[in-house]
Amino acid sequence: MGSAVAQVNVYHDLLLDSAGNAYLIGQRGGMTQITKKLADGTLDVSYGKAGTFLTIPVIDAQALMQEDGKLIIAGSTRNLYIFNNYLDFLVVRLNTNGSLDSSFDDDGFQITNFGMDDVVTSMTLQQDGKLLVAGYTTDYYLQYPYRVVARYTSDGTMDTDFNADRPNTAISEAYTFLTSVHSQTDGKIILGGPNNNNVFVISKLNINGDFDSSFQENGRLTTIFGWQPPSTIV
Repeated sequence: MGSAVAQVNVYHDLLLDSAGNAYLIGQRGGMTQITKKLADGTLDVSYGKAGTFLTIPVIDAQALMQEDGKLIIAGSTRNLYIFNNYLDFLVVRLNTNGSLDSSFDDDGFQITNFGMDDVVTSMTLQQDGKLLVAGYTTDYYLQYPYRVVARYTSDGTMDTDFNADRPNTAISEAYTFLTSVHSQTDGKIILGGPNNNNVFVISKLNINGDFDSSFQENGRLTTIFGWQPPSTIV
């Protein structure tokens, strides 16, 4: 880990802590870098390796900050131990000084495999501190996309109470992508994303990860955006 801040190709996200310090999330090739700026705009030389930033092998990273100031970074990483180097989910938690948080799955990170290429698109924290990470994967054999969402406990382990009847604690809907996940105050979960026919699919899950049958048809709602015949508009 480590190189020069100037080598970041593009910064794509910004987080602020309670003291007004800024965390810039950047992308350089297949790596994610975090740079911390103090409230006066200067670099925090005490943060991360070499006092400037930390490099993480994650692409298309999503980032959020816990109430205690720890950063969570989630994205896709190449699995070098699998033929063709398929992508897996990678979730990393950093201490406030930029070091890996060893209380998160013992080493500061968690890698999860669902299928061929696993792509993270969204994540959110529940009120109980559990983490929802959402995205999509590709079936090994039929090679079609389907939605996946995993829940991790506050210590970084997979939550086996979430979708216990499905492998890898993931829910799946074939031929659909997942681009957004939200946690309601009652613990229920809202998922959204398009399918391969450009129809937007909204799903609602119960706290345990099962579809909420009280929401539309078996927990799912499909919406078509764009022009529609007048007779179809309510």
